[in-house]
Amino acid sequence: MITERELELLRAEQKKFMPNRCSVRRRSFVGGEESYVPSFVMEDQQCRLTPGFGIWRQIADRFQGITAYTVTLPYGSDIRAGDELVDEESRTYQVRDSLSPKTYETAVRALLDLVTD
Repeated sequence: MITERELELLRAEQKKFMPNRCSVRRRSFVGGEESYVPSFVMEDQQCRLTPGFGIWRQIADRFQGITAYTVTLPYGSDIRAGDELVDEESRTYQVRDSLSPKTYETAVRALLDLVTD
């Protein structure tokens, strides 16, 4: 069994291997003319972006290329499906889904699609 102190040490060690910086933006419903307003949930957060394999999907008789990514954020980070992640080079990613937490979680991981290059 792992103690809470050992988990904290693992989480601190894992943060050393997060070389990228990113911000997470979430759209909140406010009503009225401007129904959804984007606001930053996290700004200038350590992360690690890992590219996956490109895929193609068909939309209205056309094929669209999608580059999938995985982001790893420090433990306790708030990220949900539908959020937007912006990296230090101002590229925008759409959060497809966050991976479910597991026992002894040391980081938060989510699946992303590259929106702007």
